[in-house]
Amino acid sequence: MNCTIHNTNKGFPKKTDMEDMIFLKDVDNIPQDIINYMSISPDCTRSSGAWHWCAPNEISRHKTEPGFTFASQYLGMGHLNMLVWIPKTGHWDVVHMGGANGWEREDTHTEWLSHNGLSEHGVRTVQHWMDEFTEHGGFNRWA
Repeated sequence: MNCTIHNTNKGFPKKTDMEDMIFLKDVDNIPQDIINYMSISPDCTRSSGAWHWCAPNEISRHKTEPGFTFASQYLGMGHLNMLVWIPKTGHWDVVHMGGANGWEREDTHTEWLSHNGLSEHGVRTVQHWMDEFTEHGGFNRWA
């Protein structure tokens, strides 16, 4: 994998903090590349370019969300890009989340909840994203 592995899951929610969560490791019919990703240091985060990757065992989504957040990129002033995998379609997308205040954060989250599962990025592999983020640094490229 084209990334650096870290010993914690800092910056992502912990499974003990969550109710109504679905964990990726408990989902059926996961593509083989994601299974491979999850088997390497499953309790450790990774980084590639400006992106911070969630520890595989901690990748989760709320039952109301359409996809799983794999990685995040901090943009400043409370804004983030989130790399998400949407199991309904198998597509990956880079979704803008957060905001400088509560209203913006609520608006971006509401938009995320209504995501239709399709993306211009389509079906890709975890390795593709890590290579892309490492090669281009990833910063603001996806905004």
